[in-house]
Amino acid sequence: MTAGAPYSVQIDGVTHRYGRVTALQAIDLAVTPGEFVTFLGPSGCGKTTLLRVIAGFLRPSEGRVLLQGEDVSKVPPHLRPVNTVFQRPSLFPHLDVGENVAFSLRLNRTPNAEVDRRVAEALALVRLAGLERRRSHELSGGQMQRVALARALIGRPKVLLLDEPLSALDLAIRLEMEEELRRVHRETGGTFIYVTHDQRESLALSDRVAVFRDGHIEQIGRPEEIYRRPATPFVARFVGDANVLAIDVAAAGTNTSAISVGSVTLTGSHMAGVDGAAWLVLRPEAVSVTEPSACGNGLTGTVRDLAYRGAGYSYRIELPGVPELLKAEVVAANARPFPIGSRVRVSWEPAACNLLPRQGP
Repeated sequence: MTAGAPYSVQIDGVTHRYGRVTALQAIDLAVTPGEFVTFLGPSGCGKTTLLRVIAGFLRPSEGRVLLQGEDVSKVPPHLRPVNTVFQRPSLFPHLDVGENVAFSLRLNRTPNAEVDRRVAEALALVRLAGLERRRSHELSGGQMQRVALARALIGRPKVLLLDEPLSALDLAIRLEMEEELRRVHRETGGTFIYVTHDQRESLALSDRVAVFRDGHIEQIGRPEEIYRRPATPFVARFVGDANVLAIDVAAAGTNTSAISVGSVTLTGSHMAGVDGAAWLVLRPEAVSVTEPSACGNGLTGTVRDLAYRGAGYSYRIELPGVPELLKAEVVAANARPFPIGSRVRVSWEPAACNLLPRQGP
């Protein structure tokens, strides 16, 4: 690392256009050494474009990319201290596992003894020791992706870029590979930048998550911050599929407020100090679903959908005057399910809410 350079990766005002389409809009981002940062967002939001800019496969229309403090904006991919693991592992079918992993070392004319040692280390790191002589057609999907990871790591890159490497795998293998990626990151101490559209995956893997929307970063922060304190309605809906309800808040007393949710007005202390139009962000697991006769401050609605999720029940509840169905996740051990069509009462703890400013109706 260059002396005095505090960042492994620094993105400085990067804009990229495909013809008349702007894929990235003045992105600024800094990644510290050893961080695991995930680019999260829907298809077409710019996350993969930025990864390709960092890798050198694309030259930005504006701005620059620095690696270890060095401006590499015009440096070709093969001369940058990065390696990339792609969505589908492209192994050489005529080479066995060991030679696939050793490929970059062979190109650099590394001595055979060092090649053998480093291949053994890389395969041990991804838990494929003893499979050096296997061919790619003899491997499972998860094993092939581990070979691709070992091949990327053997060159000891300063930054490892991972472009949706688990999306083609089934759920059981994805969960296993997530565990392996966390372990490899801990053991190597490297800087990982990971692209995914899977919000669960991003929360499980990352030190920080950057949520992309329409070519810009909507919010960046620790997974807990992104989930519990989303900065915008888009982040709230995309990460964890939160309820985002349009409300109006008015003072009802010294320490209380009246909030209007649809056609119902509630009074409570949790909205004190907030006035006017707002978005109420409420996670489904924070919603309590009980009999409509239950006393207390809550809303009465009708169950319109019910699904069993193993650990609990997932509800969609119609509330008067609220255009979208309210989502609720209830632990199975704590309650019996209410059938579709049932009248129920929904409520939540004040601390479970998050308020965002709202413009317009």
